[in-house]
Amino acid sequence: MPVLEIVSGNHQHANPLDFTSSPLVVKVKNLATGVELVNAPVEFAVTEGDGKLAPTSAGTPTLSDVLEVRSSSAGLVEAWYKQPETTVPEAQITASSGTGSPVELSVYATIITGSPNPLEATVTANSTSGPRTVTLTNRGTQPLDYNIELLKTEVPGGGDYQYRDSDAPGGPVFAWNDIRTTGTHLVGLSSEDDSSAPVGLSFPFPFYGQTFAELHVGSNGYVTFGSGASTPSNGALPNASLPVNLIAALFDDLHPGSHGDIYYQDNGTEFIIQFEEVAFYSGSGNATFQIVLKPDGEILLYYKTLTGAVDAATVGVQNLLGDQGLTVVSDAAYLKDSLAVSIKSLAPWLAVSLSLARSRRARA
Repeated sequence: MPVLEIVSGNHQHANPLDFTSSPLVVKVKNLATGVELVNAPVEFAVTEGDGKLAPTSAGTPTLSDVLEVRSSSAGLVEAWYKQPETTVPEAQITASSGTGSPVELSVYATIITGSPNPLEATVTANSTSGPRTVTLTNRGTQPLDYNIELLKTEVPGGGDYQYRDSDAPGGPVFAWNDIRTTGTHLVGLSSEDDSSAPVGLSFPFPFYGQTFAELHVGSNGYVTFGSGASTPSNGALPNASLPVNLIAALFDDLHPGSHGDIYYQDNGTEFIIQFEEVAFYSGSGNATFQIVLKPDGEILLYYKTLTGAVDAATVGVQNLLGDQGLTVVSDAAYLKDSLAVSIKSLAPWLAVSLSLARSRRARA
């Protein structure tokens, strides 16, 4: 049985559209004897990231997702990795041979990386956290100096929401947990138009600097905190004339009273609201989607099936005053079947930038 070991080229840095500065080199041996195998087939495959592999970086080589090479007289094989235009923080390339265990190599998009990333800590009100260590690693071949800048001295009040969808590198994965048979059917709301229903939460949900133990499910594809809302007229966010303390998954003029049902389920680790084949008030078609709330404040939106025109809806969030908000989309083509969207409050508080001389170790 062949066994693989990484010789060199692991944990390199490469800029967008550039090859690694050196090849990814792996040695293949006989597991029983430890002798290098000659002319053994080894397959390199890109398993994370959209980069490509090539047998050489010279000239204009053929690029591929999978590259098969044969080992040399020393049992060595090599491959070159080329970064795509849009990179992920850490690309991963797997080398395998026969029934032997594969090995995994990494290529980084930035020359300096930090670990852990993200750095997380729980800090109670009017207190400070203990010291935490961040290790900065120089992925290049030259010494580096760096600057550390404290961007915020206080935990932000829930603002600076950002989103990422399942089409983006590192985005959420579409996952559908059908709760029609396990959740609670909002019978009254499912038979009405332009209405809302209050539902309690088993965990405090943080949203724009406040925490809530109850939410209101609106029949028009959104959730509000503090009070219910029933308006069917949507628009870009923030907008104080629209419902506030708002999570809009598919904010449009929906009509569950004519077709469709609404359910919810709270299992303590997530709260799920499911709109099942809810009809649009005007035109044909219906929408099946979910709003999933996590205790840490993350909002996940899952769109299973959408029929008819879905280019007149709003997706996003806004605060109590309607003066801070995030629009993912409003009145434009974007939503589609099997799409997942994650919305988080991700206000940066620490920045690391390059200077001139060398990599060090830092505390934060």
